[in-house]
Amino acid sequence: MATARKKAVAKKRAPKRGAAAPSKETGALVHEGETLRGSRFDDVDLSRATFHDVTMKSVTIDDADLSTARLHNVAMSGATIDDADLRGATLTNVDLSSAVIDDANLAGARLRNVDLSGAVIEDAKLEGLTIEGVRIDELLAKVRQPRRRP
Repeated sequence: MATARKKAVAKKRAPKRGAAAPSKETGALVHEGETLRGSRFDDVDLSRATFHDVTMKSVTIDDADLSTARLHNVAMSGATIDDADLRGATLTNVDLSSAVIDDANLAGARLRNVDLSGAVIEDAKLEGLTIEGVRIDELLAKVRQPRRRP
C-alpha cells in the first residue's frame, strides 16, 4: 500500500479501546493487526472494509453496513451484532464463538473456517449464504432447542 494511501486510511480508522467509530464513514476502511477490544460500531458504513489479523473481542456492531467487507483472521468472540448488513461479505478464519447475531443480513455472504460454537443467531437473512469449514455443532444444538428467555 502506498504511503499516501496508508495515511489516508489511518485517518479513517475506528478509535481503539472501546471508543465509538465515527458515524457514516466511507468504505474501504482497513484495519490490520489491531486490537479493538470492547469497541462499538454504531450506525457506521464499513462497506468494502478490510479487517486482517484483528482482535475485536466483545465488540458491539449495531446498525452497521458491512456489505462486501472482508474479515480475515479476526477474533470476534463474544461479539454482539445487531441489525447489521453483511451482504456479500467474506469471513475467513473468523472466531464468532459465543457471539449474539440478531437481525443480520447475511445474504450472499461467504463464511470459511468460521467458529460459531456457542453463538446465537436470530432473525437472520441467509439466502445465498455459503458456508465452508464452519463449526456449527453447538449452534445447531441450540437451534433444535427453543431458546430460554429471562
